[in-house]
Amino acid sequence: MNKNITKVLLVAIALISLVSAPTVSAATYKDLKWGNQMYKVVIAGGVTAVNGKTISVLATNGSNYTVDITNAKITVKKQSFIYGSLMVNDQVTINGQLGNNNNITAKYLDITVKVPTYLTVDGQIVGLTNDSMTVLANDGTNYNVLKSNASLTINGQAADLSKLNGGDKLTVNGVLVGVNKISAQSINISISSASTQIYGRVISTDLDGKNISLRWDNGAVYTVYVGNAQILLSGKLAGLSDLKSGNQINITGQWLNGSTFLAKTVTGTLNTSCSNSYNQGYRNHRTNSTSTNCGCTR
Repeated sequence: MNKNITKVLLVAIALISLVSAPTVSAATYKDLKWGNQMYKVVIAGGVTAVNGKTISVLATNGSNYTVDITNAKITVKKQSFIYGSLMVNDQVTINGQLGNNNNITAKYLDITVKVPTYLTVDGQIVGLTNDSMTVLANDGTNYNVLKSNASLTINGQAADLSKLNGGDKLTVNGVLVGVNKISAQSINISISSASTQIYGRVISTDLDGKNISLRWDNGAVYTVYVGNAQILLSGKLAGLSDLKSGNQINITGQWLNGSTFLAKTVTGTLNTSCSNSYNQGYRNHRTNSTSTNCGCTR
């Protein structure tokens, strides 16, 4: 008698368990584990959409899931996830609780393959080293920008990274590699089309860097980036190599900062004797404004 009652009770408990268990589709069953009276799911797949704290994932089993990540612990290759955000095409592994209609409440989310987070930052250089610079963005954020592998253009013309100076206003395009840390791919400086004119004497030329050192009459020395600027000497087209130490030149262009000028046009007198008799010519200019000993126009 007692044995029969026991059997009836066992059958009843089994039937109750079957009725209370949620229905699981064949497509997702292989990803599910039973425990603590609820289904727990482990899926792997790619992110197909991101909407705030809800993401869509196409799992490797072919099923689509809607995942609530509000309270999930997020890692990247099981390491702390401290910058960037989930992106479409990120590959993820998710541990969580399966609800109806393939909805998952995630407890853990690990990004196994991270899609690069690209940024464009407009701002101004406030710090500069050989390999990096600090850029104060227009929104007030300070970024540490790694610049060694970046290309630089100034008004659309390729330039050497050495032309970057504190105070330059620029646009940085790159990949986020840390908290407010960017590995720059391209840097662009745009100068207003309005021109300024400066005058001075050539101290030296740098053919590789495409720039000249220019001394004003007040003794101040400035760097002029010539680049592809038009150079006219004695009314004829000339090259940077034709500019000699001591040549008096007029330059139109724009200031990049307090000590560097971007040239659009360079004009002067083609006279190689300027380079050989700079000191005498300069003295003649200082004592006699009509002197033309060195062929340079004061």
